[in-house]
Amino acid sequence: MKKLHLFFIMSFFSLQIFAQQNQIIPCYTNENLQDLLSKNPSLYEKINQFDNDLQNFQRNPVTQKTVRVIPTVVHVIHMYGSENISKAQIENQIATLNEDINRLNSDATNTPSPFAAVAADCQIEFRLAKLDPNGNCTDGIVRVYSPLTNGPVNRDDVKAVSYWPSNKYFNIWVVKNIDNGGQQGTILGYAQFPGFGPATTDGVVIRADYFGSIGTGNTGYKGRTTTHEVGHWLGLRHIWGDATCGNDNVADTPPHEGANSGCPTFPFKANNACGAGANGEMFMNYMDYTNGGCQNMFTQGQKNIMDFVLNGTRANLWSASNLAATGVDGSITGICAPKADFRANNLFICAGQSVTFTDVSWNGPVDVRNWSFTGGTPSTSSDSMPVITYNTPGTYPVSLTVTNGAGSNTKTVTAYVNVAPSPGGPTPFFDSFEDSQPIPNNNWYVNNPDNGTTWSVSSAAGASGIYSARIVNSTANSKNIDELISTTYNMSGVTSAQIKFKVAYAQRSSTTNDNLRLFVSGNCGQNWALRWSQSGSTLATAPATSSNFIPSATQWKEVTVTNIPATNFTSNFRFKFAFESAGGNNIYIDDINLSIISSIQENSSIKELSIYPNPSYGLVNIEFKSEKELKTTFSIYDITGRLMLQHQIKSIVGNNKFIINENSSLRTGMYILTLENEEGKFSKRLIIE
Repeated sequence: MKKLHLFFIMSFFSLQIFAQQNQIIPCYTNENLQDLLSKNPSLYEKINQFDNDLQNFQRNPVTQKTVRVIPTVVHVIHMYGSENISKAQIENQIATLNEDINRLNSDATNTPSPFAAVAADCQIEFRLAKLDPNGNCTDGIVRVYSPLTNGPVNRDDVKAVSYWPSNKYFNIWVVKNIDNGGQQGTILGYAQFPGFGPATTDGVVIRADYFGSIGTGNTGYKGRTTTHEVGHWLGLRHIWGDATCGNDNVADTPPHEGANSGCPTFPFKANNACGAGANGEMFMNYMDYTNGGCQNMFTQGQKNIMDFVLNGTRANLWSASNLAATGVDGSITGICAPKADFRANNLFICAGQSVTFTDVSWNGPVDVRNWSFTGGTPSTSSDSMPVITYNTPGTYPVSLTVTNGAGSNTKTVTAYVNVAPSPGGPTPFFDSFEDSQPIPNNNWYVNNPDNGTTWSVSSAAGASGIYSARIVNSTANSKNIDELISTTYNMSGVTSAQIKFKVAYAQRSSTTNDNLRLFVSGNCGQNWALRWSQSGSTLATAPATSSNFIPSATQWKEVTVTNIPATNFTSNFRFKFAFESAGGNNIYIDDINLSIISSIQENSSIKELSIYPNPSYGLVNIEFKSEKELKTTFSIYDITGRLMLQHQIKSIVGNNKFIINENSSLRTGMYILTLENEEGKFSKRLIIE
């Protein structure tokens, strides 16, 4: 008999071809095993021992007469998107799995008669747990917010977000995406073979959009991705033996040349080169790669392998004591108290805007809910989706209490809703972080989805001083995105502007690929436009280092971004830096400068404003025409937005001229001169040399 690990090595290459052709990688179980083997070569001995013990069992199989109940927990890892699938969709998948594995599926009649003769009722039932590991009431579903749902490079990292002991529960992790290891194609799921890896990673991982066949589930696959991965979890190999004409250790499955796709017509590949015979290949077997709607059977030989596993490695799962401990023995009835949870459509708004909140509580039905919105209007609500308006700038908490007959639960998030001024402050703006004010402050907000390490003011290094904004990326958690979001700026009338900043970054190794992006918004952050992006070696300003990076004075680079669409120049302009960690190192930002290049007239009474000489070495002459007699204020701001000079005059109808003779108090540099009256304002750049 061919050794199992040889098949796994050979399958890697065939799966790459399959992914490139179909853009779908139905299963990544073998590749996941290869990763485990590379980290722990001693697993080869376990694999060979599994093969030997299986052969002995197959010679004298144990006749199974009872249905084995498997306590099951579904961990939904999400970021409040479509991957946070409904309880109904989860129950639909569990029902489909039980139908498939016990040959109760409605399409069992589609099995061709030669293969129907060996089709099996595997006598296994998966039940969602009723008691969690601490003995608390549960509906068998856990929901955890984590960016790792997006597919960490170390794909098993997502399992540490939520895990129940695998000797007591069958763990299923539902995620938005599974990292494809650099291959082309989308991975639908993967499993850990029995005994072939750590207990803390034992279970299956499935993409949310292929879990179940209702809601967001792919109707074409009919939930069979989970059925396929459960087959692996119970010891089954792919039906083609993971090699050309390979051996799947099952006597009643005909030899396959390789993986099949689509939905072939029976007989398929009759009398193939591998010796399939007149009936051809068993393409409707759950362990092939055909479409879920085409699959409809396990065989008696495959059931024998499941029996071997359930009487060995996974025997404790269906023991009477464990069924009682997990509450699936029928002794637990009734509902559980809900666990409060909520989301918002936008956490960064301007004064006068509204936020829509959604109750996404779980674990039990909600009979009564009570919201509290400090700083909001209304300040309380009992709706499932309240819309709350915030009129005053600030940062505000939100609280939700949910109740049913079994109990209640409260969730409170401080500093949840961030409200910026509207209209925004004056420009230009400059920040070197030398005031060392902690973030958040009047200039900056932080979006830290995982509540981990994020942007903060640091004295470790500075481009032009001793302070900067930094993310300590030493833990190298992949897929985390942390945002440094500006307050609002009044850019009305601006036709051209630029954002300059200095950045310092080093990779942890030549393969790490952290990414920094700059976005702008003209509607206070409701929509963002990407204006600049760099990653990996392109972003790096210093050589890769395995130690925590602290830049020297020469390890900074300046970036200038000018491609800002004119549609963004509004009274509620803002910008943000988004850093996505992908296993790299620390990043620093400093000397952030938002400046106006040119502006347009936006005052109906002031015409033909001119400043001369400009640049100025002495006095500054200001001339304009006015159509009305109005009190007019002229102001000069430096590039930090600080008011330097301000005077008020009464304009006359016709030509107006006055002289600034206080420019000796202005240092060399760029300034913004603004004329403003009750009908609007007019701005231009002023250079002092």
